[in-house]
Amino acid sequence: MKKISVLIVFSLLFCFCKSKKGGKFDEKLIHRIATENSSLPSQYDMYFFYVQCEKEQISEINVKQLQYMYNDSNTVDESFEDFLKRALHQKQNFINVNDIIDCFYIDKEVMIYYQKVNFSNFIEKYFERDNKSYRLKREFNKKRRSIFYYCFLNNYLGVFDGYGGFYYIMKTSDIY
Repeated sequence: MKKISVLIVFSLLFCFCKSKKGGKFDEKLIHRIATENSSLPSQYDMYFFYVQCEKEQISEINVKQLQYMYNDSNTVDESFEDFLKRALHQKQNFINVNDIIDCFYIDKEVMIYYQKVNFSNFIEKYFERDNKSYRLKREFNKKRRSIFYYCFLNNYLGVFDGYGGFYYIMKTSDIY
């Protein structure tokens, strides 16, 4: 009986997690990335993007990896912009082949908190305000990828400041 109760709770959490994946990723930013000069480094390469992997896992990637995955996909009829839409809207599961991407499971504590509060409260718990961006509180660095994934779903991108040693998020609309 106890096992059934635990199974029901995890099933409900899974359903809530899937149902809150909500909105689409910023179409304007997708277009900007897709139309950049591919022979030059991307101006968005420092930001963390997220795609779905198999087995309910997520991968944190950058623009260069997205370009490589697109070129490796052998999709002749699909533009890079369409590929980005599919990948960044979480519409395709990617397989970790040749260590191109590193798939991970979402931290359960972060997932549960995200499901039970609104996004403003989520931000308030994990971040400190810093001008137009938010700085991740150091005590949450080990859970950063999971926290940043949920921020990504809400059109925020993460970045690491190597000089100060902090992780930040900012709205995608503040980047372009």
